[in-house]
Amino acid sequence: MMKTWIWIVVGVLAAGALGAVAFLEFGPRPDRAAPVIAKGSASTAVAQPQPDDLPPASASAGTAPAAAQRAMPTIDELIQNAAAYEGATVSLSGTVLTQCTAGCEFALDDGTGVLSVQLEGRGKDRLIPLGKVGKRIAAQGTFHASPRPQVVIEDPNGWQFIK
Repeated sequence: MMKTWIWIVVGVLAAGALGAVAFLEFGPRPDRAAPVIAKGSASTAVAQPQPDDLPPASASAGTAPAAAQRAMPTIDELIQNAAAYEGATVSLSGTVLTQCTAGCEFALDDGTGVLSVQLEGRGKDRLIPLGKVGKRIAAQGTFHASPRPQVVIEDPNGWQFIK
């Protein structure tokens, strides 16, 4: 419960710094679709990272159902099919929406929804530096639907910034 209040306070402070008041809601965003970028497109949009660009999956992914083995589900897919992805190793990419001051947790926005990403265990050996709100990031970790949907990163190399 305390972490929820911390996220709300951080969100309000971040929104206030931008001169606007915003309320952050974790979950899918049905009003916005994920950007579609065709391979070989001449678009100037930032290309989504491919699974080859991410750290290798952990051995715990072998226990997830076959449907949950998809390398890069959207946050909307994770939320809508939480039971199928429970315990699966997933790769996500998006923008850091908020981050805790210790650098051990951040909210990731992929355009389809917002999800909490938590660094735990050895993952805390490499924290997210302060001031990275708005930066693009790729993350790989274990999806947990309860007590709230989140991805847990236990590998210090489980995240990287995207240029």
